[in-house]
Amino acid sequence: MAKITSKEKALASVQKYGLALEHVPEALKTAEVCLAAVTAAQNRPSELKVFPKVDFPKAVIKHLFGNRHALEFVPKKLMTAELCLAAVQKDGYALEYVPRNLKTAELCLSAIKEDSYALKYVPGTLKTPEICLAAVPNNGEALQYIPDALKTAEICLAAVQNTVDALKYVPDKLKTEKMCLAGIERSIYLIEYIPEKLQTEELISLLIKNLKDTSLRKYEDRELLSHICEKYRSEVEKEFVKIFGFDRGDVDFWLDRCEKLFDDENYCEAIINYNIAIRLYPSCPELYEGRSRAYRLMKEKAQKDLEKILELGYDC
Repeated sequence: MAKITSKEKALASVQKYGLALEHVPEALKTAEVCLAAVTAAQNRPSELKVFPKVDFPKAVIKHLFGNRHALEFVPKKLMTAELCLAAVQKDGYALEYVPRNLKTAELCLSAIKEDSYALKYVPGTLKTPEICLAAVPNNGEALQYIPDALKTAEICLAAVQNTVDALKYVPDKLKTEKMCLAGIERSIYLIEYIPEKLQTEELISLLIKNLKDTSLRKYEDRELLSHICEKYRSEVEKEFVKIFGFDRGDVDFWLDRCEKLFDDENYCEAIINYNIAIRLYPSCPELYEGRSRAYRLMKEKAQKDLEKILELGYDC
């Protein structure tokens, strides 16, 4: 960045890009320049200039490049309540750089209305039911920044209605059957956050039915299916014909499925499928033999790769 030598250049720089305030000499940081910086439309890292046509969501920007804000570079003597309010109204995350003595309930509420994640920077003494309830309807994930003591049925329901993933932040005592059903309808992975007492027959049936919408291409998907097969075996057996279009009673289905994976030399997938099948048919010796063969072939492939590495002279 070119050296800033006048108030006019300082003002022009921060109006274009708020974080340019970091490079403004202290002598040129006036109330006018600071106000222009904290309210600049472009108040995000310069690295994003390499993506001129991409409109990144605010949460992605903060995750990739951090939460820096021009307010961080305002001199303490110029930090006023009016300046901080202007900053958080433009970008709620600026609340991170507001001095504790200037954080008021009004200012925190303004920050949260602009960006629910700003709740993270609200002092505990200012986290009131009103402020917490204002955060979650716009972003359920903000529930993670609310102390359990302040979480009410109303606040948790509002959070889950906005984002079902917020279920993971709801205390077990406040979880309801309706809330959990909504969660499983959206994501089968939320089963780990649902208490046993709320894992009703209806919920488990919905969980298993939703497996048909799971690609099972990812390793974690297969592991989840394997876990479900083990924990809810009887329920899985009832639904297998409906979901997968085959008779669960025919072990040959799994043997044929795994053999096809062998033909494709996809030994890792074969092992995962054997894991699932063995949970369904723990007394079938062919399944154990097949899994053992898959492990052996994977080891042989690994050995060949290692030999090639050494042949190429790489010291591992």
